[in-house]
Amino acid sequence: MIIKHLTEKPYDPAKAAKLKYTDCSVEILNFIHSKEDEDSGSPYNCGFDVCVRSGAFAGRADGCEYDYKAWNEFVNRLEELYRFKTDRAELREIGYGSSVLFSGDGAGHIEISGTIYGNRAEQTLEFRFAADRTALPPFLEKLKEF
Repeated sequence: MIIKHLTEKPYDPAKAAKLKYTDCSVEILNFIHSKEDEDSGSPYNCGFDVCVRSGAFAGRADGCEYDYKAWNEFVNRLEELYRFKTDRAELREIGYGSSVLFSGDGAGHIEISGTIYGNRAEQTLEFRFAADRTALPPFLEKLKEF
């Protein structure tokens, strides 16, 4: 099961992608994908954690669940955002509904916003911060490795 693997894994930088801009960041870490679950038709076939730092506030959504096909669509949309072909890319996990939205203004500025939920949705962090599109390429490259 995806969640069991997430809780047993220590931090592995090879399984992490971080977008950092000034004192703010969003990081996807401990990414795992179960080809077996995907092949069986389960939409709960990959999992990850999301960490956000927005100024002095920070939070972590552990055990996010997602469908790998939707993951690839998200990564493609984020690349389109970088290339000015779309104005938004959203990652909304299917467990508790934690979400991260990347919105572009067409001039190279990106707003990153969303809501992440802690364990059993007992904590909530709503966030919003600005970034420059030049912060996207290293983040995208790591996401594509997943």
